[in-house]
Amino acid sequence: MTAIIISSLIFETGIIPSLEVYIIRYPDSGRIKNSTKAHPDLRICKVTESLAVVSPDLPQYFIDEMNYSGIEIIKGEKIPFGKYPDDIPYNCAVTENFAVHNFKYCDPVIVSTLKKLNKKLIDVKQGYSKCSICFTGKNTVITEDPEIAQAVKNNGFQSLLIGRGSIKLEGFDYGFFGGATGFIEPDTLLINGSLSTHKSAGIITDFAKANNIRIVELNQDHITDTGSIIVFNI
Repeated sequence: MTAIIISSLIFETGIIPSLEVYIIRYPDSGRIKNSTKAHPDLRICKVTESLAVVSPDLPQYFIDEMNYSGIEIIKGEKIPFGKYPDDIPYNCAVTENFAVHNFKYCDPVIVSTLKKLNKKLIDVKQGYSKCSICFTGKNTVITEDPEIAQAVKNNGFQSLLIGRGSIKLEGFDYGFFGGATGFIEPDTLLINGSLSTHKSAGIITDFAKANNIRIVELNQDHITDTGSIIVFNI
């Protein structure tokens, strides 16, 4: 089964159900009070394809739904609140072999779980690490952050560095491409909006073609950061 967690803010035109995936709508709740309060990547860290570390204040009905879909849950220690950096303990980007975050602020349960799984910890300045990384396969990523682009390259990934400023995020100057996207194995990149609204649309399209990635736009609005589309290929 493929389960995806999407924000309640996402408007999609019936495309996701056609992909035959199990949809879990993330609740608009918690102690974060600005427009990112409905962003799942601020309270859920995907550690493996069937395991997540979540904020202990996540509603039980939502945890039950994650469990029902086949996702194992470990509760973290920290509860995200307020503004940066208090809202980033779960915004860690994890691959099969390594994890990227500003680990000074990472939830300790995530760190210990990653170490138990022998995943390398790559420390970067950008605390919104998951927001900043769009995984597009086993060893390819798209990001606006030069430090992250170089870090993943140093660990065997192909990275496409794109321009920032084209992603909408209410209450902020701009959002992140990773926060507006999600990847369904083996080849489907979901985008919350129309790629044509991004200034790097051309190189993103070329990158997708070169890596046999199918782009699926959930709607034709301006691309908007809604806290990642978290995909569990269970």
